[in-house]
Parts: sequence; C-alpha cells; structure tokens
Amino acid sequence: ARASIVELTEGNLKTRIHHLQHFEGVFTYDRALNGSRATPVRELIRVENKALFLAQKFILKLRA
Repeated sequence: ARASIVELTEGNLKTRIHHLQHFEGVFTYDRALNGSRATPVRELIRVENKALFLAQKFILKLRA
C-alpha cells in the first residue's frame, strides 16, 4: 500500500512540474513559503524536482 501512495505522489509531482514549466520565467505568488514575496516559477520547479527525486529514491528503497 505504501508503494502505491508514493507512486501517486510521484505522478502528482511530475504533473505539477510539467504545468509549472509552461510558466517558467513568470513570477508566481506562494503565501505558504514567502509571505507576500513573489517566487520565480523556476525556483518552484527546482523545489518540485527535488521532491520528485526524493520520492523516486524512496520508491526504489521500498521495491528493494
């Protein structure tokens, strides 16, 4: 069950990264991370890619 939850997370992250890439270079607003400061989309993509990498590492551990 845990593996399928992580795989769902992996799919969600890939989808989010794909959507964010359409807006790269544009500024976005992310209250949770920065209060009222605007965050460059490429910074969000970097964070999402790191989360995706960690999720994939975890999946490999579960399958081992």
